[in-house]
Amino acid sequence: MSALESLPESLAVTEAPVAEVVDVFKVYREGEAETVALRGASLQLHAGEFVSLVGPSGSGKSTLLSIMAGLSLPTAGRVLVGGRDLSRLDEAERAAVRSEKVGLVFQRGNLVPFLSAEENVALALEIAGRPRGAIARARELLDVLGLDGRRRQRPNQLSGGEAQRAGIAVALANRPDLLLGDEITGELDSESAAQVMELLLRLRRETGLTLLVVTHNPALAASADRQLVITDGRIDTR
Repeated sequence: MSALESLPESLAVTEAPVAEVVDVFKVYREGEAETVALRGASLQLHAGEFVSLVGPSGSGKSTLLSIMAGLSLPTAGRVLVGGRDLSRLDEAERAAVRSEKVGLVFQRGNLVPFLSAEENVALALEIAGRPRGAIARARELLDVLGLDGRRRQRPNQLSGGEAQRAGIAVALANRPDLLLGDEITGELDSESAAQVMELLLRLRRETGLTLLVVTHNPALAASADRQLVITDGRIDTR
């Protein structure tokens, strides 16, 4: 089976959201000091959507992605991924949902520096308890992402764009329903950023993957189906 399982070009929005954030607050406390990162944030993501999230530094973008990935818990509110409320799960249960449903791509990548691109992708499958066929899946994904000839290179031997594509391969290893990207073109030159944007759009079109991408890149934000704006921890649609 191909790494990219083709779907019709026009993707219908399903009734049940792939992910839903409902009136989420996040408060960080240090001694008597409190910082409110999210103030009643709400959003819905449906299958096949490509949604961008923009806002100034400190507005709560990365905090929101962390909560949606189950890496941290909201202080109040609900976060549902694949119909499961992450706020009601323990750490192991959230990790299982993340492994099955969510892929993460960060600004500086998510690669282990002493492993090759191929080994990084295979490691993601092994951590998820799916070692069988891990190398074959890694080679398949890297080929799809234009890295077949670079699969044995370590991250410091890859260009910025290549390393980011390898990071996307790691995020896609477990065939997630939802891909969360945090400033994934932030440190790339314009040509590499354009290549990553084109790749994301192709993945969304060909697989039905749901994308939520935090970005300061106006072109990437504008290419999304919807653009959400977050200010002072509150989300508005534009």
